[in-house]
Amino acid sequence: MAKDHVPILTVHLIRAGQSPGCGIKSNGTGHTGTVNDPANRTTHELDVIAFGLDDDDRQRLLAIGEATWGETMGLPHLNRLRHLRDLLSAQGRQGAAQAKLACYSGSGFTDDLHRAADQDDSIVLVTLDDIYHLVA
Repeated sequence: MAKDHVPILTVHLIRAGQSPGCGIKSNGTGHTGTVNDPANRTTHELDVIAFGLDDDDRQRLLAIGEATWGETMGLPHLNRLRHLRDLLSAQGRQGAAQAKLACYSGSGFTDDLHRAADQDDSIVLVTLDDIYHLVA
């Protein structure tokens, strides 16, 4: 699966996990991008940025994510995504505070990351099997 397909797959995976009446319309989009970090005078890349529309047709952030295919993802990856979500929220991005944190890995996840995801519904762990099942 090409890494550039991950944003669109995120939209579908996040939509699949939404409950009825959540206020997200079905015409979401997926992108990659950067997040400004003024305090550290840098920018951070995001592999996945998924958007949808709320009930007032305003664009809302649904999820941000990172994809690693050659290494096992762990808590440092999750902490980075949390930091970026906090930055987006502080910048006033609609939906950022509630955005899902999507971790994609071709090599799996540490036990600590699995435990964190089990305890927090905003963390989404996606394996290659999940992606292949979605597109099959």
